[in-house]
Amino acid sequence: MEGAGILIVVGVVVILGIALVALITRQYHRVPPSEVMVVYGRKEARLVTNGGVFVMPIIETYKKLDITIMTIKQEKDEVYTVSGVPIRLDWVAQVQIDPDEAMLRTAARAFLDKSREEIRDIITETLSANFRAIVGQMTVEGIHRDRDAFVQKVQDLARDDVASMGVRIIAMGIEEISDDQGYLTAMAAPQIAAVKRDAQIAEAEAEREARVKAAAARQEAEQAELDAQRKILQQREALAIREVEVEKTVGLARAASEQEVQKQRALAVEQQQEAEVLVPARAQRQAIEIKAEAEPRRVTISAQAEPEAVRARAHPEH
Repeated sequence: MEGAGILIVVGVVVILGIALVALITRQYHRVPPSEVMVVYGRKEARLVTNGGVFVMPIIETYKKLDITIMTIKQEKDEVYTVSGVPIRLDWVAQVQIDPDEAMLRTAARAFLDKSREEIRDIITETLSANFRAIVGQMTVEGIHRDRDAFVQKVQDLARDDVASMGVRIIAMGIEEISDDQGYLTAMAAPQIAAVKRDAQIAEAEAEREARVKAAAARQEAEQAELDAQRKILQQREALAIREVEVEKTVGLARAASEQEVQKQRALAVEQQQEAEVLVPARAQRQAIEIKAEAEPRRVTISAQAEPEAVRARAHPEH
């Protein structure tokens, strides 16, 4: 009896332990960074993200809220400008439930019972209303001229509205502006015409510049060819002049050489003539002159010698 009672107690403890483990496993929830879990049922709701939490059975329950970035696109959103001109906007925005705790509590109050698509629709309507409000203060020209300033005004206006739902705007932009009345086309017509005109002028100027450059290139090529030909002619002329100068120098040298030869020949002839004619004549003349000079001396000597001879004959030596 006592042994059976112990077994029953042990069995009950084991069953309770297994049930407790199963309960803990079932009631403990892990939460990824892309979600926030709102645990409520007691005094104040608990917000858990990027962690884990044990939900008290019976007393507490929970719901999850996706806090990943949400892309909202709106096409052909019809809005009216300050002048009453209807235009259509294709805009896009990236929004996200703000991970700040106070903002998460605000978002939980606004969206906890709503699906992802319902949340998207609410934010889309809010942003569209802000687009309409800003467009209603501007002209088509102003919107079209400076889209960045227009988008910034919308974003500034919408920031407080979406913040009241615990949402923040990450980015916003305009993809296209159109209208069904042809207003944008008419507005752009003068600019298009001006652009076409400028393009035609630019094309004409480019063509003219190309022709001018081509003509300049041809002229430069022709000038280069003329310069080359002129240089060749100058080289040929210089060569011809050089040849003439060389020929002249050679001719002068040849003439000088021939003149010297003739001179030497004349000198030789003169010397030969002198040797054959002049020298004998000069010798004969000198002989005659010597003879002529000697004759008076001979006569004188003879005249002087005659008395001596007479005295010698008159007074012979004894």
